[in-house]
Amino acid sequence: MLHRPLPNDNKCIYNVFIFIKTLTYKMLSSEEKNFRDYIREIEEKNLRLKVEELYSRLEEDPSYKNLKKLMNLLEENRDLLGVAQYYGKMRATLLELYVYLFFKKLVDEKYIVAWRPRVKLNREVYYKPDVAIFGEKGLQVVVECKVELDASRLKTALGDKMLLDASLKNVKYIIIYYKRELSDSLFNLAIKCVDGIFSVDELSRLRVLLTSPRR
Repeated sequence: MLHRPLPNDNKCIYNVFIFIKTLTYKMLSSEEKNFRDYIREIEEKNLRLKVEELYSRLEEDPSYKNLKKLMNLLEENRDLLGVAQYYGKMRATLLELYVYLFFKKLVDEKYIVAWRPRVKLNREVYYKPDVAIFGEKGLQVVVECKVELDASRLKTALGDKMLLDASLKNVKYIIIYYKRELSDSLFNLAIKCVDGIFSVDELSRLRVLLTSPRR
């Protein structure tokens, strides 16, 4: 049976098309977004202003307390922040930039802290760590940030570590997480494979680890 479109059907179809197109664009382009790009895309005005206020405070003072306030706000309003994958990338970007800002204040000026730099492993392969620290002799520390550190994300990080070790020598590799979703036995085993796995509230302890040569 054929259905004759109602007067508003075309408008509804058009709105759905625009929604899907916008959502697809967000999903494809979000990988390289700064957190402020995500803020601008929040449609609910009061939430957008509150997120912007807390993020500005975090930029001025990258403390764990300020990070937690912003993470909690995002979690409380996740229904207003898009589909799960988009929301996940938004939080991942926030954590990466927090670690980047924190390390910029933590280490001496002679070190360069970079967010998502393009690191050449060989003639054809490039690697983009979440955060990296460069010293006088080049890349010194690679930092991978995980909002939720579970078994799957841990395996991915360890795979990246193997590729890095096969290409570059004397580069430290550490993992920083916001929430740990690993068993103690797997966590303790993983610690032996990298130069450190730390909760984001432990970052102030890392000054010596970040700037000392790898043995």
